[in-house]
Amino acid sequence: MRAGLLAALLALVPAPASLLAPSPALAQVGPGPVAGCDTLESPAGKAWAQAQGWRYADPARAAAVFHDLADSPLPSPWPDGLPPEVMLLSVGTRFQMAVAKGQVLPDGSLRPGGWGTFQRVDTMRQARDSLAIRSDFKATLDYVLTFEVIKPLPALIGTTGPQVEPGDCHLLPGGSPQLQMLVLPAERMRYLKLIEQRALQ
Repeated sequence: MRAGLLAALLALVPAPASLLAPSPALAQVGPGPVAGCDTLESPAGKAWAQAQGWRYADPARAAAVFHDLADSPLPSPWPDGLPPEVMLLSVGTRFQMAVAKGQVLPDGSLRPGGWGTFQRVDTMRQARDSLAIRSDFKATLDYVLTFEVIKPLPALIGTTGPQVEPGDCHLLPGGSPQLQMLVLPAERMRYLKLIEQRALQ
């Protein structure tokens, strides 16, 4: 029965690019990665090696994992070697989402992103660091929204993987529990009810 549920959920998953790509309205075209930021000798590389390097018996493998993380325009949102699980979030489940002003429209309607967290979010710095939100994916972080699931919601659940901020080569360590909704943007609010909107400090 579990295998059948998993297959049914995976059948709902849209093409990865449609889920992972930043919204054109929110993405910021930046200067691109800092030269040399994809090595373990860079500021981000040293921070990553201190936090993650111990996981790799082979130093060459560690260097390659960081190179891919820093050099890719669309790196994995999950930690290397720790894939997420497909789950069906039950009605009543609550989570938070850090959003930009443009995602809260003047008429009060919402354009939620595809990602959330089960951790309370209070500040912009916390959101950037623990949720690893790069500025080229979301230029500003203005509010945190608390949502409640009102219809069983297929999602990937796991840990936020680290990211490298491309503008200045510093590490966004991640580490918070995160979810990725496996429904297309136009469908998201059919599964959610807004409980609270707060300004991020």
